[in-house]
Amino acid sequence: MTSERVLFKFIVDRMESYRYFLSQLMTFVYIPPLFCIVGVKATREDLLEHEMTDFPKIRFFYMGLLDLSHSVLMFLAGGNIAPTLTVLLLQASFPLSTVFAMIMNNRIWYSRVHLIGAAVITLGIGCLFLPSSLILDSPNSLEQIDFTNRLIYLAAMIPGSASILYKEYAIRDQPMDMVYLNTWVSVYQFVGGLLLAPIILDLDILHYHQKLSGLECLINEDSEGSTDNCRFGLVLLLLFIVCGVSVNLLLIKLVKLTSISVTNTTTIAAFICSFGALLTYEMTPRIIELIPTPYWTKAATADVVIASIVIAIGRILYHWYPEPEVEAITNSAADKESELLLQDSEAGMKYM
Repeated sequence: MTSERVLFKFIVDRMESYRYFLSQLMTFVYIPPLFCIVGVKATREDLLEHEMTDFPKIRFFYMGLLDLSHSVLMFLAGGNIAPTLTVLLLQASFPLSTVFAMIMNNRIWYSRVHLIGAAVITLGIGCLFLPSSLILDSPNSLEQIDFTNRLIYLAAMIPGSASILYKEYAIRDQPMDMVYLNTWVSVYQFVGGLLLAPIILDLDILHYHQKLSGLECLINEDSEGSTDNCRFGLVLLLLFIVCGVSVNLLLIKLVKLTSISVTNTTTIAAFICSFGALLTYEMTPRIIELIPTPYWTKAATADVVIASIVIAIGRILYHWYPEPEVEAITNSAADKESELLLQDSEAGMKYM
């Protein structure tokens, strides 16, 4: 997890002019292998049920739009904020998920410890905005731009959290294979990104100045902008993809082999390690050959350290007890029935 967070920041810092291209490429690279897997499963009726293929495609479209919004906002704003903020602001997904879950299902009751944990996380994130809000001098100041990018990056957590919950509630009573779902969501996300490209490329705000020649940068290591460093760009991107896939597979395996408590403890430890690694990256002197001078300004060290401690405490409280009525996305109706049989012994907690 730490390597994934560090590589994300490293890539968006080095290829400032191609962040939108990178977000689209990250979506596209998953589509061919996913379709190959779906094609193999389609030849075997026991792996891809008829009910799955009848699932309304419009819901995949909604999921794709939410994922697209999340990805674009993260990639664009992620390069213009300090490295430590990219992992701290990411924790906003926990209180947001709590709020969205309570709105979408009024039968869900979170424990007091859950709510206190969500409130503490929110307090820690709020600490990241107080220093910026006190030093705004003019609309064109670097502080104003930094503050705005923090808000945009934070806003990316809204569609991200909403997408996860929408996927869960949209198929909770519907047999669904996760590969089939992710295939169509990726397709709609990519197509939506293509339609959005003319607007993003014409943006002339917050120094976003995006360009299309991303392949030239990755393959020939040739850049249109002086702020970009395309050297080893393709290698870094492939490492980032491998790290992302590995993290997801390892988390799934960890849940199956251990318990949700162990998984939560692991993710909290990963959060602390990621913060430490990104703080080191933030404080490291710029090496032009490796890391071009970034556009972001260093966050106040004392502020981010205090915020990280508060957020870590909030994470511990938030995961103190299992979340109520967590619904698993299973492969078939039979799997769902099996999960229901475990509800009493598992205290209502079900896993993918």
